[in-house]
Amino acid sequence: GQIDSERSVCFISYLCVLLCGDYSSVEMKASLNRKLQKVLEVDTDQPDFLATLQDLSAWYGPVNTKDTRRSLRSDIERRALAANLEFLEAFSLVQEHLDEVQKDVEQLKGCCKEMGERLAHTKVNAGKLITRAAELQLEQKTNEHKTEASASLLSRFQLTQQEEQALYSSPDASSATGDEINAEFFGALQRVMQIYSECPILLRTHQRAGFEIMELMSMHQQAAYDRLYRWVKDAFRVLHDDASDINPLLVVAVATLQAKQPVLLSYCFDEIVSTRSKVLLNAFHTALTIGGPGGTPRPIEMHAHDPLRYVGDMLAWLHQTVATEFELMNRVFGNEANKRAQIQPTSSEKVETAQDKAAKETQSNIKSVLSRIFEPLIQPFKIRLDQVLDVQSKPTIVQVYRITNLLDFYARTVSRLIEKEASLPTSFIYFKEEALKMFYDMLKEHGDKQLANAPKFPDDLSPPHIVHESMSRLMEIMGTFDESLVPVEERSAEFTPVLSAVIDPLCRVCALSASPLAANDMAVYLINCLSVMQNTVASYEFGVPRAEILNEHIESHMDTLVQEEASKVLQHCGLADKLSILQYRSTEGPLSSEPLMDSKSIATGMRQFERSLFELGNIISPQCDKLIDAPLRTGARARIAQVITGVYTTLYDAVQDPANKYDDPASIMNYKPAQIKTMLDAL
Repeated sequence: GQIDSERSVCFISYLCVLLCGDYSSVEMKASLNRKLQKVLEVDTDQPDFLATLQDLSAWYGPVNTKDTRRSLRSDIERRALAANLEFLEAFSLVQEHLDEVQKDVEQLKGCCKEMGERLAHTKVNAGKLITRAAELQLEQKTNEHKTEASASLLSRFQLTQQEEQALYSSPDASSATGDEINAEFFGALQRVMQIYSECPILLRTHQRAGFEIMELMSMHQQAAYDRLYRWVKDAFRVLHDDASDINPLLVVAVATLQAKQPVLLSYCFDEIVSTRSKVLLNAFHTALTIGGPGGTPRPIEMHAHDPLRYVGDMLAWLHQTVATEFELMNRVFGNEANKRAQIQPTSSEKVETAQDKAAKETQSNIKSVLSRIFEPLIQPFKIRLDQVLDVQSKPTIVQVYRITNLLDFYARTVSRLIEKEASLPTSFIYFKEEALKMFYDMLKEHGDKQLANAPKFPDDLSPPHIVHESMSRLMEIMGTFDESLVPVEERSAEFTPVLSAVIDPLCRVCALSASPLAANDMAVYLINCLSVMQNTVASYEFGVPRAEILNEHIESHMDTLVQEEASKVLQHCGLADKLSILQYRSTEGPLSSEPLMDSKSIATGMRQFERSLFELGNIISPQCDKLIDAPLRTGARARIAQVITGVYTTLYDAVQDPANKYDDPASIMNYKPAQIKTMLDAL
């Protein structure tokens, strides 16, 4: 608004000047004209112009005279001067303020320059500081990594205080076994083993530290194994019979020593063998003399009068004890599955291979310990076995063999629990061989007595009493052997010596007894004896090979019987001479030209043979009926008839042969061979 007022004043002043000026000269007129023209060209309708006039008229108010209008210019100039003075006064204050501002700016400029210089200096110093800070920060990170690595290294390759305490001492040192082992001990030992197994990794980069840690862990291990050895040895010294009372930590301790220190474990075996041997030896004497609790079961020696039961009860007690000890040892050694409670193979070992090897070692250790435990029990058992088998005790042959079979049975049974080479099954096998030797000696002695006193053959040619007695004894022996544990494929070879020891002397006795008899009676007698032997031996599969041999002997004697009986029948019928001429003639030509082989002689012989057919049963039956075995009896008759039929067929073919020049062959031999065979089969 102030600017518009000033413009109005200036415009009015300019107009007044134009109107009041001196325009006498031409130039002035021209100038005036231009000015007037310019004034006239002013657009009075403009709002600014109107506002200027309105403002100008307000100066005078009601006093709008000529004089006042003439002094308009001076008024305007005065007012403009006043306005300028006001402006000047106002701007003087501004100038003062600007001067002050200028001073402040100069001061600020000096400060800024100083600050710039300081900033430049600071920038230089700050760059160095930043560089140093970056270096320190990097060094800090490096140190942090080193600290973490050191902490990780210490945690990985160093035992904690608790682990060292668990490894070297126990909170319960007043236990029955001295320095007690607890679960923390095995955890610390596992930790030591793990650190030791990982040291080769550390040696790749830090050899000195690696060697120092390995040496330290080795010392820890050795100390732990020594302590573990002492604890296991003390635990073995007080080992109970009840397998359920086994301390689980003892199983872990044994497994640890077996895997890492087998030599120390072998020393512990001496303790358990000594302890358990004493316990079992006392228990064996108690079972022999006192019996069980309350007298049940009764003392074994109460049955000493019965050799078989006496020996059987002792063997049964030993077998039961072996089974009990086997279960106890399996619990001590971590059972048959070779369970490893805490100690596992290290990362450098192959797990499967380690487990397989550990299982084999466990079973080998169990069998070895059991073998040594039972060694002291062998001698008292042997003493009592020798008393039973002593000649003065007079055991029978069957009793001796049954004792032999018992020893074999328990030797095979016990060897399933402990190794075959162990002392107990080896001793059983040795005792068996000794008893078997005694058995064979008794059989030989019995056979020699029979040969020295060979029995007389019975009138009916049946087997003598000694054959039945021997076969009855053999049946008992074979029944005993059939209950044994000998594999089926080995039974025949195993029992063959027994059969030979029984049957061969008996065959010689029978042959000696039959020596006074005729050939046919001897054949019948020996067939009867051999058939009894064969039937007895063939009762069991393992006797079949020997039965086949006896059958060959029977067949040999059967051939003798058949030949003798057939010869007797042919001699009785008159065909023997003619068969001899037919078989052994030396001349050539027709058979009818031979002496006693003409048609008339042949016809006469055939008529006599035909009449004798009805009497053959009385001739053949007496000898064949003496055969006690029905199939053999029937077979003998059939074979004799077959021989006779064969002789008749030979003569029949010779008569029918045109080359032999028999007249009317049909009238000479009235029957065909088939008809004769039918008649003989009916006898």
